[in-house]
Amino acid sequence: MPGDVERCLAETDVEAVMSAEGVLNNPRLFDGTNPLSFEAAIEYLEFADRYKAATSAIRAHLFHMCHYSFLEYDDLRERNATICSLREFYENVGELRKRCLFELRTAGMHCEKVDGFCWSDFVRRCCPNFESLHELVLSTPHFFCKPYVRKVPKSAVVWSTNETDNGIQNTSSISAYRQKRRAEIERMAEEAGVSKRQIRKREKRQRGRTKELNRKQTYPECKRCKHPAGMNCPWTMCRRCCKWTCTKRWRDGEGGQVQQTGATTTTTPDKYCKVHGFTPKMMEAKCNA
Repeated sequence: MPGDVERCLAETDVEAVMSAEGVLNNPRLFDGTNPLSFEAAIEYLEFADRYKAATSAIRAHLFHMCHYSFLEYDDLRERNATICSLREFYENVGELRKRCLFELRTAGMHCEKVDGFCWSDFVRRCCPNFESLHELVLSTPHFFCKPYVRKVPKSAVVWSTNETDNGIQNTSSISAYRQKRRAEIERMAEEAGVSKRQIRKREKRQRGRTKELNRKQTYPECKRCKHPAGMNCPWTMCRRCCKWTCTKRWRDGEGGQVQQTGATTTTTPDKYCKVHGFTPKMMEAKCNA
């Protein structure tokens, strides 16, 4: 959170401080700001596109930056776990941005210019008084980049003996997402008549199948024979049909430009297929053979 670096330097009396996981959750930690998570994610995707980052790295970084927002929107969280292209990551973050902005406007926080809406303004207007840093983190809305709050270790859990329907009640905090997921898995297990372990295994297998389907690249159909066509072929044809088309156009001189060089007249097609390697020089050699 803003001010953490300064407090760390003051408490430890060191010359510099490093951060690993903290920067993953808030890329602007050392700027002393908490940006909107979807804005940080969009900026990260621009760098990922420029430097050709691996899909696994993109997915992991988005999970860190948009962790709390993905807990609010399960469908976007599940989609981020299975998509495999940069375009799909852009679409998913764009949908998250749309929902968060709608949530902001619904709450009466008008921010037509997103850059002008910062975390410090929100704290000053909505929660100026807080007793601890932990309370501030939990009270900060999910659409801000903020630290990841880890579960309390079992050795530090305080058990209460308050009487409930089940006897002893555990007062350790469990995230709302985990509570909802447990209830959902219990319901699915009861309906299917299998154990909760089996339900989790089925979900894991389904995610794997979805990833494989997303990884499979679809190619356009060849206009001539319906086989997969080359991705950038000017005729949208497969290699065999493209070769036939280029040869025919070369012989017929279709769409060509007549060039007069001394006593020699040549006709060059205005379009040939570099994708399949059918260049004018190759076509001339083939037709004159």
